[in-house]
Amino acid sequence: MSGVTDAAAPVPDAPRAPAAHTHDHASPPVRATATTSRCDVHGRHQPRSHVQEHHHIWPQALGGPSTPDNLVWVCATGHNNIHRLMTRMRQDATHGLELGPEELRAYHPEEIRLARLGHRRATEQRM
Repeated sequence: MSGVTDAAAPVPDAPRAPAAHTHDHASPPVRATATTSRCDVHGRHQPRSHVQEHHHIWPQALGGPSTPDNLVWVCATGHNNIHRLMTRMRQDATHGLELGPEELRAYHPEEIRLARLGHRRATEQRM
């Protein structure tokens, strides 16, 4: 396929983000603002990064509740990094390993804090 599209073909509508009151693990609830927004990890973002996602500190898939004290709003980058860290922490705990300072240097301190908190809550099965 050449990558060229037929100009007469209809253009499908862009996918829509789910409403903030629903939750689908494939696409988390999002909120957007017209100018700048606040990420609970990185603080203020410019309009380029204005879409934010609900993050369950104790992952819902691991038994975490959808309560205000278990939810934060994060940008997509922060959300991905927190989940990447939590996955690594779960794998390391299984093998008796721990992330070293060199590996953690790539992450924002709040991403690390939220990943550790989520890992602890999931491991202990309590808030």
